[in-house]
Amino acid sequence: MRHVGWCLDNGIYISVTPNWSTSTKWTIEVKLKGTVHEDPLRYDDKDALHKMYEYYKYYYNKYNAN
Repeated sequence: MRHVGWCLDNGIYISVTPNWSTSTKWTIEVKLKGTVHEDPLRYDDKDALHKMYEYYKYYYNKYNAN
């Protein structure tokens, strides 16, 4: 949760949303510096949450100066 909290405090938001064209896959969006980027892959429910936390960890490691 440290990664998630740091990202939210620093304006990095990652969301998992349903892919409305299918009923079983999810999309992941990353909002960074006011721009929304969508992961081109689609994920099952468990995989989507796991990938979301991977993204939080990635951005924490990339931008955290401490």
